[in-house]
Amino acid sequence: IDRNRVAPGNATLAVQIDVQGADFTSLSKPDPANLIRSVNSASFPTAMGADSVGNIYFLGSSTGITKVAPDGVISNIPAPGSSIRGTLPIDAQGNLYVAVNTTPVRIYRVAPDGTQTQIGTPTDAVRSMVLSSRNELFLLHNSKVTKLQMDGTLSIVTTSGVNTPYSMTIDGHDNLYVQNQSGFTNPDGT
Repeated sequence: IDRNRVAPGNATLAVQIDVQGADFTSLSKPDPANLIRSVNSASFPTAMGADSVGNIYFLGSSTGITKVAPDGVISNIPAPGSSIRGTLPIDAQGNLYVAVNTTPVRIYRVAPDGTQTQIGTPTDAVRSMVLSSRNELFLLHNSKVTKLQMDGTLSIVTTSGVNTPYSMTIDGHDNLYVQNQSGFTNPDGT
């Protein structure tokens, strides 16, 4: 789905989803015999993402970004070391976003050709990042969620419900979900 052509909100859109490598009841149980691609890597990936043309990206804490093309060709994209968890944000143009958690903390946009552009300097280490349909980058820190605009503007989204956070994800309506290491937060914030 092209997020630039479909506005966020409640809308009806005809789509066809072709699921391979998983049974129809649970996408968390892929059948290894039917996987389209598998990658063996010596590095421990901390985040992964996929772009609109079928490339899969793995982010290692010290190895940069590993790209696996639809034809199985593996290449490396030099990128700053990062320790974000969960999703590796990728925009519609194929730019990837990584956080470097050394002082000062820096957020980089990594273009498909490997060009790196610093787009922000949050004050706290980043645990996880997600990109909204409006190209807003949400950052999960130890005790808060912030929003980074592409012009570098940083604002606090919430401090509520961020208890020992581990990772974060976003759905098709731009709702954020934080995975805490302990405890939980109800949808109403309690």
